[in-house]
Amino acid sequence: MTHGEFIKALGGATKIAKWLARETGSDIDREAIYKWSRNSVPWRWRPHLARLAFEQGIALPSDFSPRVAA
Repeated sequence: MTHGEFIKALGGATKIAKWLARETGSDIDREAIYKWSRNSVPWRWRPHLARLAFEQGIALPSDFSPRVAA
């Protein structure tokens, strides 16, 4: 799954922006989130979106979290 597909699965940029504002107290412009879908979600916001994905039962993109060496 790409980051764009992930953002779409979470409900899109507007929904994510409203959710992040409510959960973090930070105003995030939906246009910024739309840009994430073309590039990638910044590391700063990944834990928050991972939580939202968990709440909705949505899988994370394979490159969403760092790999840990064994």
